Amino acid sequence: MTSGELITRIQQELKGLSSKFEAVDFTNAVSDAVAETGWAFPVVETDNGYKVKWLKQRTIRNLYFMLRSESAHKFKVEGINLQHRFDHYQKLIESMDEEWISEVEHMMPDDVSGIAGVKIDAGFVYEKHTGRDLTYSETYQNTTIVTPSVED
Repeated sequence: MTSGELITRIQQELKGLSSKFEAVDFTNAVSDAVAETGWAFPVVETDNGYKVKWLKQRTIRNLYFMLRSESAHKFKVEGINLQHRFDHYQKLIESMDEEWISEVEHMMPDDVSGIAGVKIDAGFVYEKHTGRDLTYSETYQNTTIVTPSVED
């Protein structure tokens, strides 16, 4: 599945609600979902559509976030409270985030390869505020530091 196919499927599932979004909104929501999951396109529909399911869920969640942000300024108009739409989107987002967090926490370590990510950097450690090099300080002596070999 490509990002375009995912957007088409989401538009079909959201039906009339999809008219509230512009094309760039769908693209941005898919990009955010890809960043959250760590997966890349094209996504192969294996494992009973596991990756597609979660990319769809996270994309829809990001679209709801856009709607919530848009309705945030509409709390009161001439004394009439209009926060119900905002509250509804907030509850949807919270529910979707809880489901995602639960899924990530209960995955087997082999399944987390794309979600948690693996960071491989040069192995240097710097103090946050001063920029002082802490790579070989006592604090980091027991950590594994990745350094390139002479042959590299």
